[in-house]
Amino acid sequence: MNSYDKEPEPAPTPDPVWLRLTSWCVYRERSVAELNRKMRELEIEDAGDYLQKLLEHNFVNEKRFVEEYIRGKFKLKGWGRNKIRAGLRLAGVDGADIEAALALHLDESEYQERLHRWVEKREKDWNWRKLLADRASLHRFLAGKGYEWATIQEALKEREQGI
Repeated sequence: MNSYDKEPEPAPTPDPVWLRLTSWCVYRERSVAELNRKMRELEIEDAGDYLQKLLEHNFVNEKRFVEEYIRGKFKLKGWGRNKIRAGLRLAGVDGADIEAALALHLDESEYQERLHRWVEKREKDWNWRKLLADRASLHRFLAGKGYEWATIQEALKEREQGI
């Protein structure tokens, strides 16, 4: 009997847990802490093995997650450093990794430009003279966006001098 006469072996059935975890990881970048929470939620018994396998196959990459998080929250939502830091801490990222990534991926000129755009947007929404009288509300708004107090002060001083 030659090899052509043999019945083909059936393909192994894929592990449903592996398929679910990989599809969840492929949907968007995930942190290791998020993945651990998901595996606890799904009550997966071999969570450590799955985590190791996902890391080996590069489905989960903490550095890539941090880069994408910073890029997305700054470019799309206009968040400042403080709010990005808080979000990354909630995602379970180490503080030293956060600071290194922020220094690497947030260009100071773009950061200042974005802050100035927020101030200009608020100027269009409100009367600028009223804003000068009620600077506290503008400070709260920009602080809520995650910008540092000193940076907000500098931007407002520059804006006031420009009027």
